[in-house]
Amino acid sequence: MEWLTTGDGNPVHVILQAFSEKGIQTLMVEGGGHIMSLFLQAQAIDELYLTVCPLLLGGQSDPGLVTGLGFPVAQAPRTEVIQADWRGQELYLHLRLHYPQPC
Repeated sequence: MEWLTTGDGNPVHVILQAFSEKGIQTLMVEGGGHIMSLFLQAQAIDELYLTVCPLLLGGQSDPGLVTGLGFPVAQAPRTEVIQADWRGQELYLHLRLHYPQPC
């Protein structure tokens, strides 16, 4: 799908432009670590709903919230808690994302 990518190889801006042209202003993105990485790199996520469960997983082959190269600390998106709600042993977080200013 080469036609979907921009110069950086990230298709997110092209996808969002196509939705915008159809009048879609809000999009819920569900995906794995790769999809999250693409949308975060494009600074296209405004809010994130995250559930923290009492289960610790790990390992190089286990899925993660964000995969790929990740972000250096100075370029990492930051979060602000909009709402936090405990339900039993699970914590439901509604977060607003903030992106660092380009250098």
